[in-house]
Amino acid sequence: GAATIAFHLQQRHGRAPAVSTIWRVLSARGFVTPQPHKRPYSSYVRFSAEQPNERWQLDITHRTLADGTEVLLDTDSSVTARFSDRARRIELQRGRAQFVVAADTRRPFTVEAGAATIRDIGTTFQVGRRGDAVEVGLLEGALIVIAASRSGASRRSTLAPGQQVTVDAAGNMQARRALDLAVAEAWPRGDLVFKNRRLDVLLAEMNRYSEAQLRLADPRLGDTTVSGVFHIHDQPALIAALEQGWSLRAERLDEHQIVLHGPAR
Repeated sequence: GAATIAFHLQQRHGRAPAVSTIWRVLSARGFVTPQPHKRPYSSYVRFSAEQPNERWQLDITHRTLADGTEVLLDTDSSVTARFSDRARRIELQRGRAQFVVAADTRRPFTVEAGAATIRDIGTTFQVGRRGDAVEVGLLEGALIVIAASRSGASRRSTLAPGQQVTVDAAGNMQARRALDLAVAEAWPRGDLVFKNRRLDVLLAEMNRYSEAQLRLADPRLGDTTVSGVFHIHDQPALIAALEQGWSLRAERLDEHQIVLHGPAR
């Protein structure tokens, strides 16, 4: 109808003639029978957990979308939402997000991230981009993950609660595996759970939330494995744990740098 034509013209060219104008032209030429129509609804929003003024972004961001969907956006993450009266589309450009999707049977909810497309069936799930890989984990409900390969072929996987799947940049999908619920449920609360993780990986993760950056005096210390639960805003507790449990020594160089030294010999 005329409203649909106007909507597509607006999407393609940035502006469109009034619906009434298009309707009069089509009616005069006999293409349509005059009847009332509603103009389709459309909205666009982009939000990010950025580094303000190129300084460190220190927190997890919460947003409520126009349909009532709740989004938790991890630090240094970016999402674009495009809603119409027929679909709800999200693109995760980078980082990690959790979606608690509002029910709407008329408008499917999809998330695109790299080579992966995630179709929601009213649920709570997480999507993260780590390098070229996309990780999808399901907490509640049901979820379909579609991986599009460069050859044009696609593969899909249906997740049950407590499952996750990884899709690489080429569209290859790994087999479903168990989701670590302790880890998945902790980061939205601001807690990071590490189980036998390399120290250099742990520090890289914690540094994302702090202006004072932790680094190792000796890169070989990165091989040390660490387990524990640390809050993203409690860097002193992490330093104390490393000093007491792993005999490391912290040296603050300035307000932006803290160097960790190995045990004294």
